Order: sequence, then C-alpha cells, then structure tokens
Amino acid sequence: MAGFPVRKPTEKEQKAIDKARRDMQGAEKAKTDIFSRLMPTERLDAEQGFKEARRRMDRIPREAREYESYNQAPFKKGGSVSSASKRADGCAQRGKTRGKFI
Repeated sequence: MAGFPVRKPTEKEQKAIDKARRDMQGAEKAKTDIFSRLMPTERLDAEQGFKEARRRMDRIPREAREYESYNQAPFKKGGSVSSASKRADGCAQRGKTRGKFI
C-alpha cells in the first residue's frame, strides 16, 4: 500500500466526497463561464463555492479520500528501479554520465 493507511470510505463519507466533488466541478465550470467573465461577482461566488467545497472535502479523513484515487490509479503499484541501466530510457547509456564538458 501507500506510505499512509488507505481505507474504503463509509457510506456517509462517500456521499460527502461525491457532493463535495460535484460542487467543486460545478464551481470550476462556473469560474470559466461567460457570465463570470462579464460579472465579477459571479466569479467571486464561484471561487467562494469552490473553497467551501474544498473545506468540506478536507474534513473527511485522508484515508477515506485517498482510497478511490489509490485503487483506481491507471498504473501498477510499487516497484523500484535499481540502476539507470535497467531503466532503459536512454539516459546515461555508456560509462559515466556521458555529455561531460571539457
């Protein structure tokens, strides 16, 4: 697992996460809306809504918030590279670090 504990959120926490996420997405969309460009108060309201949703999200325990992103990540977990030669990305291919200045 990650460097911190991750657990599945309770039903109440999941509802709070979903609501905060929807509110943040709505506020983000409202910030770029044409009305917010024309009316500064609309933009301020959207920014305030985003901050409020972010605060609500931060009240949920981190272990519950990170569960989704950790388990649904599009890449494999763990693993490490022991040397640059095993990495095979073309960086420092031969000898010491090629490309020295004279």
